[in-house]
Amino acid sequence: MSTVLPQTVRLDWDRPKSAELAVCPISRYTVRLRPDGARRSRTWKLDGDRRSVTLYGLDPAATYHVRVLAVVCHGKGRPSPWLGVRTARSVVQHAHVRHVDDMAGVHSEQTIDDQQGTVRMRGAANALR
Repeated sequence: MSTVLPQTVRLDWDRPKSAELAVCPISRYTVRLRPDGARRSRTWKLDGDRRSVTLYGLDPAATYHVRVLAVVCHGKGRPSPWLGVRTARSVVQHAHVRHVDDMAGVHSEQTIDDQQGTVRMRGAANALR
């Protein structure tokens, strides 16, 4: 793991070392991710030349289990062990910023909701008279 954020995890791995790979190259990698306690997992299929992936859309402060499997010309290789990872806590839960400058005629509002990953902006600039 190289980067762990509230809704994102970046995985990096090394190419497996196997005598079989000398004659049978890796055609793709399969990455599996499952939330802690879940039976079902999400799957990403990646080109065989990849050595990393960034997984998006995860829940903040949640535990997941992930593993990587190489697919070669004879079928699937041995998967890596399940690795536990916990996403980071969200720093900003909710913030509302309001900027009013009556002299310049500028009014703007910004709402940041980090739990949902949304930013809403509303603003108007009135011309000086």
